[in-house]
Amino acid sequence: MSNQSQWNGGSNPNEAEGTGKLDIEDLKFVLKRKYRIFLDQISAYPKQRWVFLVVLAILYILRIYINDGYALITYLLGLFYLNQFLLYLSPAEDPEDMEFENDSEFILPMRENDEYKGFARKIYEFELWKLLTYATMMCFVMTFFEFFVFPIYWPLLASYFVFMTTFLCRYKIEHMIRYKYIPFDFGKKQYGKTRIKAKN
Repeated sequence: MSNQSQWNGGSNPNEAEGTGKLDIEDLKFVLKRKYRIFLDQISAYPKQRWVFLVVLAILYILRIYINDGYALITYLLGLFYLNQFLLYLSPAEDPEDMEFENDSEFILPMRENDEYKGFARKIYEFELWKLLTYATMMCFVMTFFEFFVFPIYWPLLASYFVFMTTFLCRYKIEHMIRYKYIPFDFGKKQYGKTRIKAKN
């Protein structure tokens, strides 16, 4: 009888372990869901998001200036910024590859019946902001650890970064001219907004 009471009153180790795993999985699910909801909420405020990123970048630059180090991290962050912006300005399907497949001159379709259809990008504005924000925050945290300080001549990195920026931007402009696409929305008619204003 005593053995039975001890068995009923005691806790099952396997059951407790299973409950612990469920609690962790539930916590992960809740955190992911809240994170997704948070991203959905801030996606409607592009100006505020980019102001936050600019302030974060300024704080990072000030910290680099005060500590007088972390040149390699800053250089890699700059290259990441450059690469992501170029992806943002690139069409989802590279017209150069499509031209090679069709073996004929290819012009990226942009209009139909004189109405702007939109520019399909490789990465969109919110994804660009999110990637740049994550990268800046990560590099900012890395500046609190001397392990990431490398003895590198920073003017050499700066010169190479300027060279890469000039070369890649020139290539991008030539690519835009060749395939006749404009990855900017400035000055283009946006009929959706016009209809909304008309209704109001």
